[in-house]
Amino acid sequence: MKVQAATVLLLLTVSLRADIVTLNDGTRLEGVLKRTPDGYVVTDASGKQTLVAASDIRGIERKKSANTPASAQQALESLRRSLESGADPASAVQRLSGFIAQNPGTPAATDAAQDLRLWQERSDQHLTRVADQWLTHEQLVELQSRGTAAAVQILPTVQMATPADALALIDKSLASAPNNPALLYLKGVVLYRQNQFVPARKAFETVAQAFSDHAPAHNNLAVILFQTRAQMPALLEYDMAMLADPQNRRVLDNVAEALHALPASAANNPLTKKVKARFDEQDASLQAKMAAQGLKRSGSQWVSQANFDSSQAAQKAAQDKLDSYKAQALALQTRLMEIDREITYDKQIMAGMMQETNYFDVNSGRVRQEPLPPRYYELQQKVASLTAEQLLKQQQLQQLPKLVAEAQQASAPQSTFTGKQIIFDERAMPGAPPTTQPMTRPL
Repeated sequence: MKVQAATVLLLLTVSLRADIVTLNDGTRLEGVLKRTPDGYVVTDASGKQTLVAASDIRGIERKKSANTPASAQQALESLRRSLESGADPASAVQRLSGFIAQNPGTPAATDAAQDLRLWQERSDQHLTRVADQWLTHEQLVELQSRGTAAAVQILPTVQMATPADALALIDKSLASAPNNPALLYLKGVVLYRQNQFVPARKAFETVAQAFSDHAPAHNNLAVILFQTRAQMPALLEYDMAMLADPQNRRVLDNVAEALHALPASAANNPLTKKVKARFDEQDASLQAKMAAQGLKRSGSQWVSQANFDSSQAAQKAAQDKLDSYKAQALALQTRLMEIDREITYDKQIMAGMMQETNYFDVNSGRVRQEPLPPRYYELQQKVASLTAEQLLKQQQLQQLPKLVAEAQQASAPQSTFTGKQIIFDERAMPGAPPTTQPMTRPL
């Protein structure tokens, strides 16, 4: 502890340059350590900077610098390659500045300074990279507007074309307006229909990032995620879809399907509870609106009030029959127990009468039997009648399980879940012209 405290104290008083910085969690950072108002920045050979707190540093290992002009030039080339695909000029400025600070006086630092001026200009002008172009905000807005207009123009063709032709047409438009949300939405729909779920998901993700309140994009992402067994991420997308467009019938029907399909183990998941609570709240309002149209929710489907009432009546009748069968089974079992007791009791009485009528004849030396009383024959007839009743009721009891099973099946709520979650089709793309037609179709 004293050694660590001394190290921290030293860091608080001077700026240190070191080769390897070891953090308390064991992480090792190699580069130049410099004090800043927010802590200490470690700049590696490529110019990447990492901010650390003084209290997080466990120790510092100094090594003689092995930087040479050749190694610095190699590091610069590596840095340039990593910046080529970047779209954040501010980050590039930071990394180039760090590289120059770590390689002072080298030809690579001079070259990096030229790169720095270019990236600084891009940062000052707030430029954004689109494909291989750097655009101002105004140019970006104009480009996206042209892309959306192109999407609207090709929409009818995309709906009629084969998937391959549709993708070719969309990609051609994307070449002129890269990352346009409307075009990417169209591409996501076409890819989904070809079961290309990974690229379709990426397309919808870009749309959702550009338009966080676009419910169809979040819905379509949820459908894909659920189909690829990413159930919790799917619920999160459904939650965002419900927030973006409350009481949307398609979204809520899909959420009903998703919640029904979840395993029992997911019921207590906090996200599941959150999504279910939002669904219950919105669905209550939607059901009130649909009731005005004579429709009632049944699972994920909507049925007429008449059909709903008929189904409920049939289910109640089946339940009544099930209850009746259960009552019959109990009554039969009870009666069979009574019959068994009566037969046993009567046979015991009959056996006693039989013994009482037997006597030993001393004259003949034989056992003789007096005539049985009329009661004996009455009991004999009763036992025969009870035995016949017993056989009949045993047969009835044997038939009941089948009747009970049939009644149970009929009384069980009929599943009105399809097992399918449906995406919004191409007509729901951002910027699409208004339509009165449903935005979904069987896939």
